[in-house]
Amino acid sequence: MKIEVEKVRKLDEGKHKGVIVDVQYRDEPFKYTDVVIEIDDNQWSVGYPTCITQDSKLGRLLTRFGQRFKEGDIVDPNIVLVGRQCSCVAIHEASKKDSNKIYSKVVSSSVKPLEEQAIKIETDAAGLAHKTNYIDMSDTDKL
Repeated sequence: MKIEVEKVRKLDEGKHKGVIVDVQYRDEPFKYTDVVIEIDDNQWSVGYPTCITQDSKLGRLLTRFGQRFKEGDIVDPNIVLVGRQCSCVAIHEASKKDSNKIYSKVVSSSVKPLEEQAIKIETDAAGLAHKTNYIDMSDTDKL
């Protein structure tokens, strides 16, 4: 197989707008949920440990996007996140292996819904999540 050499992708530091296009899962080296955001025709992956609690990074992300849950609920991050417009902050960080190499990184805690209103996710009797109506997200800036 032949592979074309690509230009190094860089994302300017600062605030950006994008759309969440995918949610992927990986087990190596740890269980992580990767949220894929498309910004300016490039896709950027933001990793969150695959654990949903009120205080986990993934739980706080889902809460910012309207998901309400309690212990024992079944939550599908794809339903909550994919197709949603968002804002996020990018930074430049030096590589741990070679400090002369700088790469762009989206800050995981900066990913927030772009809309003033966000879709409300309700859990049915079986504990499954469903998109319903809109709720006011003005109080989620503290998350």
